[in-house]
Amino acid sequence: MTNQQDNTNNNINTEGALSDKNDKNKKYINILIITAIIILAIVMVYGAILIFLTWPIDEVSISQSGTFGDSFGPLTSLFSGLAFAGLIITIIMQREELELQRHELADTREVLKEQGNTALIQKQIMEEQRDIARVQAFESIFFEMLNSFVKFLTSEVTSEDPFGNKYTGMSAYDNYFKSQSSKNNKCFGELINEMNIEDIKNQYYDLLFSSEYANLRVMPVMLLELFNYLDSNDYIKKSFYVKSIILKLQGDQLYYIFYHALVFDDERPGYISLKHFFEKYGFFSLYADLNIYSHRSLYADTAFEVYKD
Repeated sequence: MTNQQDNTNNNINTEGALSDKNDKNKKYINILIITAIIILAIVMVYGAILIFLTWPIDEVSISQSGTFGDSFGPLTSLFSGLAFAGLIITIIMQREELELQRHELADTREVLKEQGNTALIQKQIMEEQRDIARVQAFESIFFEMLNSFVKFLTSEVTSEDPFGNKYTGMSAYDNYFKSQSSKNNKCFGELINEMNIEDIKNQYYDLLFSSEYANLRVMPVMLLELFNYLDSNDYIKKSFYVKSIILKLQGDQLYYIFYHALVFDDERPGYISLKHFFEKYGFFSLYADLNIYSHRSLYADTAFEVYKD
């Protein structure tokens, strides 16, 4: 609204200047016309006086005509002065016209500048609206995926003990580790601590990924999809969303995913593993003081550091 008012004021000022210019031009033209009439009248009167004083003319000759023409010498000087005055007036008119043109150019530049500022503001508003729309679109998909992930962890993931008892949610992972301990007559934590990562990968794969507990392996897949989607959107600040994911896991779920990511640390070209995302986004940072990571050194330190945008 302010820009429109300024533009209107500039237009009014320009129109006023043009009106003043036209008035001045008309004034100068009137002066020139009046001056021309006066000069013509002076010439005619002066000529009439000369003829009256020299009348009757007895002889018409070249010498007498020259003498008659010389008698107009004072008028010639007068006309020369008037011509010079006219030149001065013309210069003054041109100077005023140039001054008016400078004002018009200044007003035009100001209008263009204000229009440019308006266009820049509009562009910034459009970019902000676009960014807001992109974030809203991202969050709509992200939180839908996160809700599905939480729903799986709390009500869909299951395991069964040797007696046929079924466990759901957090207790499903607790039951899994207890059953593995019973099979090996040793606490699962002690058993896994005695292994190096190659033993876990090559000889004791079933300790973590027994076929009867295949349902548990859905969680890492969903987690990988979440991180892939989060990582692919570079226009957002990710620390809040990373923390939203981390807080959904706890206890035996963290223990399970800790070793799952180590076992499936695939180095194929173009493949991005969970371990990569854990190290990039500080996945274990909120639980770095828990004594459940016997193979902590197999992760980069960044896996235990808070991620910052």
